[in-house]
Parts: sequence; C-alpha cells; structure tokens
Amino acid sequence: MICAGIDPQLLESRRLVLQAAGFEATCVSPAEALKALTTSPFDFMIISVSVSEKDREALRAAASGNTRVIQLHTFTAPQELLALLRP
Repeated sequence: MICAGIDPQLLESRRLVLQAAGFEATCVSPAEALKALTTSPFDFMIISVSVSEKDREALRAAASGNTRVIQLHTFTAPQELLALLRP
C-alpha cells in the first residue's frame, strides 16, 4: 500500500496505524509516490486530503488498473481509515 500526503507527521501516524493493522505501507509525498508507482505495483493507494487536485489526478493516472484508490476528503480517524480498506 502507498499513502500520499503533505504532512510528514500525519504520514508517519497513518503508517503506524496501518502497520499495527497488519498492512505494509509506504507513506510519502506526492512526488515520491509518483516515482514509486512507476516502479512497483500497489494493491491500495490512499491520497490525503492535503494533496492538491493536480497531484491527485497525476497519482490516479499513474496507478495501475489493479490499484484501489482511496481519496480522503476530510480528517479520517484510524478506525474509519481501516474500514475503508475492507472489501
């Protein structure tokens, strides 16, 4: 899973929540996420509310057809985030 966002502290918190729930997560800036998407497949991509619309579009375009994209629109509590990852 890859998470794209602006705030390093929020990204680290999100990574810890996901890791505690058993997910392997890479949480990085939008630019780093774009690079990672070109070299590695991801099952999920979480795009933070803080990411600009231009970067959101670029990230969605770079994701493979098999990547499930979750766009956050507001602050999302850990339990809500984990619920979004369920099929």
